Amino acid sequence: MIFSKRALYIVAAFFSGFQLVSQNSTQSILFSEWNRSAQLSGLVSDSIPIGLLKTTVFQDSLNPFTYSKKIVSKKNVELAILPLVQQYEYNSNYPFGWGNGSLKRSAGSQVLYSAGFSGSFGPLHFQIQPEWMIVQNKDYQGFPNEFPSSLWNRRFSSYYNRSDQPEKFGASAQTFRYLGQSDIHLSFFKTAVGVSHQRKNWGPGKQHGLILSNNAPGFLHAYLKSDQPMSIGIGQLSWEIFVGRLEGSGLKPVDTSERNNLFRAERADWRYLSALNISFQPNFFPGLEVGFIRSVQQYFETTKANKEYLPLFISVTRTGTGGGADEIDQQASGYARLVLPKSELEFYAELGRNDSPLNVRDILMAPQHSLAFIYGVIKQFDIYDHKMELGFEGVRMESSGTGRFRPEPEWYINGLIEHGYAHYGEFIGVGLPAGSNGQHLYASLLKNDVRVGVTIDRIENQMDFYRSITSNFPKANPWVDWAVGLTAQKQMKHWMIDAQMKYVRSFNYQWVQPTTISSEPSLGTGKESNLFLRINTYFSF
Repeated sequence: MIFSKRALYIVAAFFSGFQLVSQNSTQSILFSEWNRSAQLSGLVSDSIPIGLLKTTVFQDSLNPFTYSKKIVSKKNVELAILPLVQQYEYNSNYPFGWGNGSLKRSAGSQVLYSAGFSGSFGPLHFQIQPEWMIVQNKDYQGFPNEFPSSLWNRRFSSYYNRSDQPEKFGASAQTFRYLGQSDIHLSFFKTAVGVSHQRKNWGPGKQHGLILSNNAPGFLHAYLKSDQPMSIGIGQLSWEIFVGRLEGSGLKPVDTSERNNLFRAERADWRYLSALNISFQPNFFPGLEVGFIRSVQQYFETTKANKEYLPLFISVTRTGTGGGADEIDQQASGYARLVLPKSELEFYAELGRNDSPLNVRDILMAPQHSLAFIYGVIKQFDIYDHKMELGFEGVRMESSGTGRFRPEPEWYINGLIEHGYAHYGEFIGVGLPAGSNGQHLYASLLKNDVRVGVTIDRIENQMDFYRSITSNFPKANPWVDWAVGLTAQKQMKHWMIDAQMKYVRSFNYQWVQPTTISSEPSLGTGKESNLFLRINTYFSF
């Protein structure tokens, strides 16, 4: 093969701008992307279950970030210094971007620093990796105050009063401190049990995950999981179950005091989240991975009152729970991923449902109800002494249309859980606004330790909200973002730098358009531009 393993590792680690720090430490997510792309070329086994173990480290001497600098290494005792991480992000005019971990959905500049250490003592393993960040919180044009009251009423009733999604994370620059990717656990018999603050990134998607992704800060949780795939005769099984705590932002939706009087404050309680992911790889179908994910959240007062500390195991249907499922917010998805190393080709998809069905007949009669899905394809091939990687991923969160006949909740928005499916004001699933659709295309070319690429993104913003206003404002048009970007990465002995820049052109931004949707004069052209910049720097000792 004309392309080196080391170079392929760089392609993998920096796919599509690289998704920053994820479920485990920085070196883990770097190596997990190496695993994924290396599978396409047949350099590593296709038995690694990406849908669950995206961030599991499989040791390989080619990967300089597999382990950090060890300062103690004895028979049963290890201590190591984790890499230093700096994440910088800039939006010139308005928020853009997703999958940026603890970084906020904001305009202006923001920077995050992370460092720490890890170690083990026999079966006890620990990682201390806190995060500190500062966010500029630059002013920008949000939902226009000049819009008519009827439109503002709709905005609050359908969105702001049903999800914790503030336009800004403070009136001025703010600092945030998190436990970051810290974790402590015991490992035994290919199983781990522990307490963690790490993010979860489940499913086969590279840009997004329907149930859990890298779009929000980590949250405190206790977990039980398989440390590595377990053989069950007919294939390999991997699994994880956890219960955790989700917090609200404590912020009002908009920066306009006269409009916040429409705000209905969320319940003063934290949310109890439980989730399960099971991944299976059959021996009789090499390269195939299938899985199932389910998550359930409810306010902790409800958890205590109903004594439902593992609501994952109640019936999925409302009939099976006597209607109790109406008091919780649940999502479920199935996923599949197929790797064809000889063709250097990968297909993947995740299909999810947001509303608990009445019974099995309901599922069969209306399978599209509250449906969302992610789909993608990746192809690698050689061009002279270069490696080329092409990829496409699509996500659809817009409601299916069954809402004309029955209530159809939007993904991540729930009338009974006022915070929505969010943690500190950011969705923990797909990083786009609720009810949005997205398409992402990228091409990467690499030689040795340098990678360059181009990206094209198209985002249809909050299509459910848009459709809800067209009956009263038939001249309204969708808000669509187009983004064209460049990526460049460089690996040195101890350094790794990843940079990406995108020019974003928004049409009908915030649903402002040349032909106004109200009887007032037009607020502008509806065409806005934004410069997006992300620079991540990693230093391994």
